[in-house]
Amino acid sequence: MSAIAMGMGMGYEYDPVLIETKILKEDIPLLLDADMCHVPWIKPLLENCSKTIVTPHPKEFSTLLATLGIDDVDVATIQRDRFGWATRFSEVYPDTVLILKGANTLVAHKGMVYVNPLGTPVLSQAGSGDVLSGLVASLLAQGYAPLNAALNGTLAHTLCARNYKGANFSATAEDLIEEIRWLGES
Repeated sequence: MSAIAMGMGMGYEYDPVLIETKILKEDIPLLLDADMCHVPWIKPLLENCSKTIVTPHPKEFSTLLATLGIDDVDVATIQRDRFGWATRFSEVYPDTVLILKGANTLVAHKGMVYVNPLGTPVLSQAGSGDVLSGLVASLLAQGYAPLNAALNGTLAHTLCARNYKGANFSATAEDLIEEIRWLGES
């Protein structure tokens, strides 16, 4: 395998053999999302894997910060200082790329924060974060460096949302997926 995406719909169970024999020993590019923010064994992954991306929304990020022992803050506190919290995380885990989902998705790495200002309400629909994870993981699997995968994946994700012609409130994850094939024409 050339990359692993974990966490979407996974729950809190895991395969310790996969973690120990594949991920930690081989340092395979890794995308961690959703349920991964709640499990304590995310810490050794972030500490030992050099090609890792984590993609929380603000609630998951709040949980992740507590799970990692960085700080115990609520979502409102994070939302008041998204740049500050993203920077702090990226300084504690400089080898990990953070994609903090939101109206203006942030990508943080080694103390630098990049802003994607192209988001639309389409991206607030259920499942859109899973599409983002799939896009970014596919770029990792193609050999993109984690920061480049994150930047290009978030850009592709927002372009899919901007190209969607239906009503914002009725968009589905499948609608975003349909838009991927038109990205070359954007």
